[in-house]
Amino acid sequence: MFGLFSGRKKHVANAVEHVRRYVTIIQKNQGLPAGFWESEYVLGWFHTMIGLVLKFSSQGKLATTELGFAVAETFEGVSGFNGTELVRRCSSLALHSPDFERGGDDAAAAMLFGMGSLKAPSEHTLVVHAKRIVGQSGQTGDIVGAMILLSLGKEVEKLQELRD
Repeated sequence: MFGLFSGRKKHVANAVEHVRRYVTIIQKNQGLPAGFWESEYVLGWFHTMIGLVLKFSSQGKLATTELGFAVAETFEGVSGFNGTELVRRCSSLALHSPDFERGGDDAAAAMLFGMGSLKAPSEHTLVVHAKRIVGQSGQTGDIVGAMILLSLGKEVEKLQELRD
């Protein structure tokens, strides 16, 4: 049991480090608008990204309960808010929020494209638009960056407009 906990701790630290980069990029380039961690899209985006990073980091070896705790701990480490409450909100939103689902889909697309695992990338709208920005022969990392700007970055712009 203690081995599992320390394993979870290691995966959470890895996920916090990886996912915090996205928050830092948004914070430096656009600033985090009021209500950032309340946005259904943002919660969907980060919930999916955190889950994927933890699954890949642990090679799928975290049990469902451990994964749930790890997602909450990662959310808390990234946002500074109560991770358990954020996960509860995500669980509720997953049942009825198109914005939450869209955020999750966009995060999954960026992550899977970066890993070369996205099915039919040439048909994915986000990839197509990102390639227009960086050019058809752009490097994978540049395309993923453009995908994140076109998804999460655009959502932050909308939040800023709503708050202004």
